[in-house]
Amino acid sequence: MAAEPRADDRRELPDQGPVDRLALGRASLHGQLIDGDPASNLGGWQWAASIGSDGGPFVRIFNPVTQAKRFDPDGVYVRTWLPELAGVDATRIHEPWMMSDAEQAAAGCRIGEDYPAPIVDHAASRRRALSRYEAAARASGETTG
Repeated sequence: MAAEPRADDRRELPDQGPVDRLALGRASLHGQLIDGDPASNLGGWQWAASIGSDGGPFVRIFNPVTQAKRFDPDGVYVRTWLPELAGVDATRIHEPWMMSDAEQAAAGCRIGEDYPAPIVDHAASRRRALSRYEAAARASGETTG
């Protein structure tokens, strides 16, 4: 079910009439998704945001490395969409920045040159997010379970 657009989500453009920015954004997002499926994506986004029908009194913080190791252990999906990682061993495919210089040379993939170095420390980000959620819960009188 689509959300009812707020008044400020619609704008009049000359010679085009009203424009629904939510619909444009949704269409733009789905145009970028390689494996986009409206039914699956709606439930997935709701679940990730803890607002779906199974929402619980806890915080979900996804770690893309953990998810990739669990659901793409051999790196088939990664290698399909990131050809620069094609030569990386399966034990390092989800964390190529952990390769030694020798492993990078053998894989033909230099971190920082052929593939970018990480820009997010997921462990530190998780700790920071949990700390902020706990502070917000304390301030509101809720518990974080």
